[in-house]
Parts: sequence; structure tokens; C-alpha cells
Amino acid sequence: MEYPNKDAFVAVLKRYSFNNSVNYYVTKFRFEKFEGICAIRDGRSKWKIMGSFHKKIGLWTIKMYSGPHTYIVAGASQDCLRLDSGMISDIILLMVKMIPRILVLVMIANIRSQYKDAPSYYKV
Repeated sequence: MEYPNKDAFVAVLKRYSFNNSVNYYVTKFRFEKFEGICAIRDGRSKWKIMGSFHKKIGLWTIKMYSGPHTYIVAGASQDCLRLDSGMISDIILLMVKMIPRILVLVMIANIRSQYKDAPSYYKV
């Protein structure tokens, strides 16, 4: 798969991570390289993803993926640690543009319906 920039690559990975209960650590996060591995470090999981910028085509691509991820993360905490502020802002931006006076509780309900979990009122 190809992405226009690193931010787009990371955004897709975060959505994948949340939707599929994948918990990973970022081991490399440089200008032209990204690498993430399974957060469970007991030697059984081989899940890994690597992305890099290809100068010839001017796009970010997935360089290597070993999966599927075999560990399921039991529900996120009440404050949804895997659902960070950047991802929340991407999710609610369209809602706020369409309905500028939308209530925070409505946004939380929408996030809960999409992701089966909800961040705190403060985080939204």
C-alpha cells in the first residue's frame, strides 16, 4: 500500500491497531523510516510492520508486514490510551464541520459506536 506522507501511514496504522485490538511499540520513527513490533515481548508473537519513504515515487509504502497479530488486547482503559488526541481530532473534525454546535456527549457516543470504546469527556 502507498501513502502520501508519514502522517497518513501512521493514521492508517493507528486505525488498524484500534479496530483489530493490536497493541504495538514503535521501535523506529525517523524522517524516512517507521517500525512497530508487538507489545507482548514473550517471543511468541512475530507481528511487525515497517514503512519507509521511497524517493523515486515520492510515497510512503509498507516495506514489510508480518502478521496477523495474534494477541488480543482486552478492552482499552476508560481513557482509551490507544485512541490518542490526533486520532480523536481526525474522527471528530468532520462531525464538528457538519454540525458546529455538536455536543461532546454526542461525539463520544459516535466514537463508541465506531470503535466499541469511548474516550473520556476531557479527551474529546
